[in-house]
This record gives sequence, structure tokens and C-alpha cells, in this order.
Amino acid sequence: MDQLAPQSVRQSLRRSLLQQRQQQPSGQVAVLSRAICHHVLTHSCYQNARAIALYWPIHHEVDPTLLIQPAHDSGKTILLPVIVSTTSYQLCLAPFRPGDPLLPGPFGILQPACLTDTVSCHQLDQIDVLFMPVVGFDTQGGRLGYGGGYYDRCLAATAASCRSPCRVGLAYQWQQLEILPLQPHDVRLQSVVTEQGWRNFS
Repeated sequence: MDQLAPQSVRQSLRRSLLQQRQQQPSGQVAVLSRAICHHVLTHSCYQNARAIALYWPIHHEVDPTLLIQPAHDSGKTILLPVIVSTTSYQLCLAPFRPGDPLLPGPFGILQPACLTDTVSCHQLDQIDVLFMPVVGFDTQGGRLGYGGGYYDRCLAATAASCRSPCRVGLAYQWQQLEILPLQPHDVRLQSVVTEQGWRNFS
């Protein structure tokens, strides 16, 4: 059962985990990211997908850009998140191919410069796998993000759909906690991929 907790507890956890992540040497980030992407590339969930959503990493997040070229080479559609509004915490997803231009968006995150053919949160049924950045996760698939709730709101828009994307977090193993304090709107991960492998949650 989800445990409700004061916002201050979540903020404290978030600060601590982000500080630990920022202190990781860049070389370690690169090594672990390669291992994590290898686990993704060899998993059937990724291999069978026709359209995947990735993200452009910041602040020593797991780097999924290593998946872009192999995904493109295998004919997959690749999408990256674009923040539509920082006041209503809305995002959409824009198609991306290797070499396409990127521009800095809110929070310094690189986003596709071309915003034609974007996929709204109400159209997530067009995506097979949604790979998400993770600040922390727990043994039941609970996910702690940056606090804006962008992904939670986006996923809530398609919650009633009979076909929604598989929700996969990319994380370092040390980011796992036993139980995260969750809020009612938090959307759980279905899987997480760390340097130790691909893990599904029941």
C-alpha cells in the first residue's frame, strides 16, 4: 500500500539522492550507463518495440542516448520529451533521429528543435516503451522524480486507455530504497533497468 508522507520528507530524500548522483565521477556514469543500455538492448521488451521514448540526460542521470543509434538502425521510432509548460507541468514527445538539431529547453534539458508530429500525453498509446529518468525507486516499482510530476500527469492522461506504454525506469542500483513515500498521483514503474539487469515489478 502506498505510504503518504509530508512533502518535506520527499524533498529531503530527493536532495540526498540528487547529491549522491551528482558526486558520481563522469567516468563511472559512462561505464554504468553502457552496462544499463546493454541490458536494454538485449531485452525482448525493447527488441519488440516499434516506438520508444527516451530522454536527454542531465546531472549525471543514466545516459540513454547510447540507445539512439541502434534504435534508429533497427527501424524504431524514437521520441524525446519536450516541456510544453512549466506552470501547468505539461510535456509532449517529439520524434528524433540521429543528427537532428537540439535546443536547450526548461531546466537546461536539450529538446528536439523540430516540433512537428509531436505526440501528446493523450496519444501515448502510439508508444511501446517509455524510458524515464529516476531519482529514486523502491522494491515495489515506486518512483521518485524531480518533483514536477511531468511524467505522472502525462501518464494519467492515458490511464484509461486499453494500450499504454510500458513504464521503464533507468537507474543506478544504489538509487533503490526499500519503500518510497508515495503520493496518490504517483505512477509506479513496471520495470527498472540498472547495471545489474532488467527487473520487472508485479
